[in-house]
Amino acid sequence: NTKNVFFDGSKHEIEYYLDIARLLRCKKLSADMEVFISKEDKKFADEIIKKNKLKNKNIVGIAPGGAKNPGQEMSIKRWPTEKYIELVEKLIKKKNVKIVIFGGKSDSIFARKIKNSVKNKNIVDVCGKSIKESIALMGKCKYVITHDSGPMHMAVVSGTKVIALFGPTPSKRFGPIGKKHKIIAVDNENCPCYDLFGGYNQCKDSDCMNSLNIEEVYNSIG
Repeated sequence: NTKNVFFDGSKHEIEYYLDIARLLRCKKLSADMEVFISKEDKKFADEIIKKNKLKNKNIVGIAPGGAKNPGQEMSIKRWPTEKYIELVEKLIKKKNVKIVIFGGKSDSIFARKIKNSVKNKNIVDVCGKSIKESIALMGKCKYVITHDSGPMHMAVVSGTKVIALFGPTPSKRFGPIGKKHKIIAVDNENCPCYDLFGGYNQCKDSDCMNSLNIEEVYNSIG
């Protein structure tokens, strides 16, 4: 650790990584993220589309879980499952979309709750699939709706338009980069509250995500 860059949380996290690259005099720097998808991953996505009769349909992906890293769970960043349920019901009824639920194996609990509550054949659960398989399938969606989580970044790299929901964490530091994406964020005296050292103490008693309006999220979808 012989070279350092100044970190104060005032800009996007990607820029700090690029600052390190600039310090090392790297060239052709870009904030764009890229993942190389294999033929097998693309085949998986195509098979899901075919199996569930999603071809030429308006597909909206959601990722209601996530916000969990080894040794750390940040459920405070998740939009309540009940809100996703209400949104999914409205999307299926009024916009006639097909819903695909993304996430890791542990996120299946959220997928089951949504499917059991909505009880509609237009919902496909692919929780537990690999990162690249999920990214390939996200690329088939018209939108992916999720909160600040790993699946949010996966959706960004898939090239699909992302509707990102932010509460305790600042979107200027962690949100998707690019004009095509839509960020819906809580901005009041309590939120965002994520500090420079990775803590949420300032809003531990405030439910930032619950204050996000379902109508605003719904109206973001064309």
